[in-house]
Parts: sequence; C-alpha cells; structure tokens
Amino acid sequence: MSEWPTSFADESEIEPRLDPPTGPSSTASNAAAPEPRGIAPLTRILRLIGAVALLASASTFLVQRWEEGGDLLRYFTLLAHPALVAGIGVFCGTRLRDTKSARTFLAVAAAFIPVLSCILGGLLLSRFGSEGVLAQLPSYATWVAGSHSAAVLALGVTAAVAIPVVGFAFLTLARSQAWPMGLAYLLGNAFLLLPTRDPEVVTLVAGTFFLGLIAAEWRAFSRDAALRTLEGGFVRTMLMAPPVLMMIRSALHYDLSAAWFAGVSGAFAIALLALSQLSRLGEGLQAMTRFLSLGSLSVASGFAAGTAMSLGMAATYGLPFAALIFALGATTFSLVGGTARWGEEFRMIAGVSLLGGLSLDLIQSPDVLTSAACFAVSIGAVCLGYLNERRPLFLAGLAGVVFALAFHVRYAVMLYAYTRFGSLALLGILVILVAGYLDRNGQELGPRLRGFRQRIAAW
Repeated sequence: MSEWPTSFADESEIEPRLDPPTGPSSTASNAAAPEPRGIAPLTRILRLIGAVALLASASTFLVQRWEEGGDLLRYFTLLAHPALVAGIGVFCGTRLRDTKSARTFLAVAAAFIPVLSCILGGLLLSRFGSEGVLAQLPSYATWVAGSHSAAVLALGVTAAVAIPVVGFAFLTLARSQAWPMGLAYLLGNAFLLLPTRDPEVVTLVAGTFFLGLIAAEWRAFSRDAALRTLEGGFVRTMLMAPPVLMMIRSALHYDLSAAWFAGVSGAFAIALLALSQLSRLGEGLQAMTRFLSLGSLSVASGFAAGTAMSLGMAATYGLPFAALIFALGATTFSLVGGTARWGEEFRMIAGVSLLGGLSLDLIQSPDVLTSAACFAVSIGAVCLGYLNERRPLFLAGLAGVVFALAFHVRYAVMLYAYTRFGSLALLGILVILVAGYLDRNGQELGPRLRGFRQRIAAW
C-alpha cells in the first residue's frame, strides 16, 4: 500500500533540474527551436473550472427544494459530497500520485463545509431556536428536522465527516500553519450552527471572529512563505467564509440593525487596510485605499453610536461616542503593519477628529461633563503633539483647551455651584501635576512612545 504523502508537494518543484548544455552547437539549436508552450496553464484552468462546478453544485442545496425526500435526507445527500470529493483526493495522492489534483479535490472538499454548516444551522434552529423564527424565512431557505434527536444525529454525523476532511485539507494545503488554521476554520463553522438569528448577537460573534482572523493574518499567516502561494491564498480566504456567510444570512432573511451595519462597515474598513499593505498596488493606490478605510471606519463609528443609543445611551452623547470610536479605530490602524509616515498621519487624524467631535457636541449640547472631557482630551493632544513633533495636533489641542476652558468658565459663572467651579479647579490642579510629571520624565516619554509603537508594529 502506498504511503500517504505528507504535503502533496508538486513533484515538478522537487525534481532536480539539470543545467542545459553549453557550447556553440547547443546555442544555435536553442535559437532555432521554438519554445514549446507548456500545458500547466491549461491544466490549472481545467482544475479551476472543475472546482467551480463542484462548489456550484453544493451551493444549490442552500435554496433547492426538491419534492421527493425530507430535509434530513437531502442534507445527508449533500453531506456525502465532501466525503466523496475528499476520498477522491486521497486516492489521487496515494494511488495515482497526482498531487495537483489531490490538492484541488481536498481544497474543494473543505470549501463545502460552510455550506453544510449553514444548512445544519437551519436544522438546529428548527428544533432549538426561538418560536416564530422559521415564520420569517421563505420556504426555499427553511430546513426542518423531524425531531430533536434527528437534529442531534445530523450534528454528530456532520462532525464525523467535517473534522477529518478539514484535517486532511489543511495538513495538505496549509502545512506549517495547519493546526491553527484548521481549528479556526472549524470554530468559524461552529458559529454558523448557533440557534439564534438576533442581529446584535450575530454581529458580535462574526465581528469578534473576523478581528481574530485579521490579527492572526498579520501576526502569522501573511509571514509564512508557504501560504503566499495560490493555494495558500485560497486557504486564507476560505477562513473568512463563515463570518461572511453569517452576515449575508442576516441581510437576506432577517431585520437588520445598526449593529449589523457597524459590523459590515468596520469589516470593510479592516479589509481595505489589509489591501493597502500590498506593495503591488503602487504608492498612490495604497494611499487611496488607506484613506478609504478611514471613510468606512467613520461610517462604522456612526452606526456604533446608533447601536449604543438604541441600548439606552443618551442621544446627546452620540456624537462624542462616534468620535471616540473613530479615534480609537484610527489609532489602532496606525499601529498595525504600516509605515511610520502614514501611521503618524492616522494618529493625527484620530486626535483631531476626537477633538472636533467633542467641540461640536459642546456647541450642540453644552454641559459641564462635555466641557471637562474636551478640556482633558485637548491637554492630551497638546502633550502628544509636542512629544511627537506634530504641529497640527499640537495646535488643535491648544484650540481645544481654549474652547473648552471658555465654556467651563462660562458655566462656572452663570450656574454657580460647587460642581462647576470645583471641577474647574480640579482640572487646573491636574494640569499642573501633569506639567510637573513631564518636567521629571519628559525626556523618557518620547523614546518610550516610539518603542511602544515599534513593538505593536512588529506583532
């Protein structure tokens, strides 16, 4: 019996290559003979067509409503597809020694799993979900298990098929990152099985998982040379399928909320930021993509503020809350994998936007808390702008200090109370104490801040 190849490496990549003969005769013959066209591009195209056909056949199960057989029988019919395709891949790798076809079949088999998870999630929802959820769904998207035991049986059989398929596929395609990527893929598909369709819960789960994938991508996956190939790119993209399907399912069949739009626009901002890291785009397109990511981040911040207000936050705090979320996001963007030049620009934009949001809110809904917050943030902007030698941030901070201080003094005069002049005195004391701290440690803060940013960028 043939041994299982550990990585299905392409034999053409490991065979030794002989140097061509040199000399006048060989040079003349090489010049006269036309270069033969390789067949590799054709076979790659054919494999791609076959993979698309297999995936398309599986996708029809998401909406197909056959007359014969129940939902469970149709689901088990689909479940046989990845098992059969993976078996063909193993046969190609061990018997036929066709490593390229083996990797293609295993990749397609693993790509079946999110389709299975969507349908299995419908079966579990029919028995373990809240009442009335199925009534919102169209008939083509409704999958019903006959009983609780039938739903649990489907879950067990799916696990018995999916875990080996994913294991073989990622051991073959991901190699050194097989374990973390395989476990992440299984975890993402497990989230598709949750028997809830609440938009806030779905957005929280999908968003958290997506952020985890992005962190793993920046810290590990993108640095692995084996994952920079076409197959590696396919596997890395495949990890995004479960959270994307969760959001699409909510968009198609359920009422959307501000949290859903915040999650989608935030994910789009992160995707644009990741795209801006590609050197092949050129400097101009990279810069445009980075600032488009800030635009998407601003949209996400607005919807995040809407979500907070729907949960009970006062409407008067909507604008500063959105400015705070945008500032935190822009600062985070500036710390992950970017150059120092545009990282500083992002931090400056974050600080100015936060000051602008607080100032506008102070004009719209003036109160002592907002003026105190604006004053404190402005002092921070003055310090950071000076330490980092960023004149726009420094000047914006000074303007914010004057603006917030004027409002606070106005309230202390017009509405005489201990809270008004007491808070103003407290702010003055804190500013003097901060100045003393900077006198003692100011020379060390600049290098510490730069070292912190370098450590974050090296993650």
